[in-house]
Amino acid sequence: MDNRNEIIRLPKVRNLEGDLNKKCYIEFYVRSPYSDKMERFRKFEGINKFKTFKERSEAGEKMKQYWLDKLRSGWIPIKRKDLTIYENDGFSFEHRYIFKNNLMG
Repeated sequence: MDNRNEIIRLPKVRNLEGDLNKKCYIEFYVRSPYSDKMERFRKFEGINKFKTFKERSEAGEKMKQYWLDKLRSGWIPIKRKDLTIYENDGFSFEHRYIFKNNLMG
C-alpha cells in the first residue's frame, strides 16, 4: 500500500483485548502539513471511567465517532511549534495580539 498520499488514518478503538487493568483509547494518525510525516494521536478521554468491557466498548465507539466527526469537519490536531509565542520571548501583549491577528486573518 502506498502511504504517501494518505492524509488521515481513521480512528480505531484500542481496547487491549478486554483487559480492564489497561487503559482503552482511540488511536488515529494525521499527516503533518509541516513535516509531511504521519503523526499518531491517542485519546483516552471518556472511556476508562467505565468498569465493564461492554461499557468501555460502547464508550469507545462513541468517542471514535466524535474524533471521526472532528477530522471530517477539517480539524487537525497539529499546531506549528514555531508560531508559538511565550511570555518571556520579548513580545509585549500588543505585539502578540498583532502577530496572532495577522497570522489568523
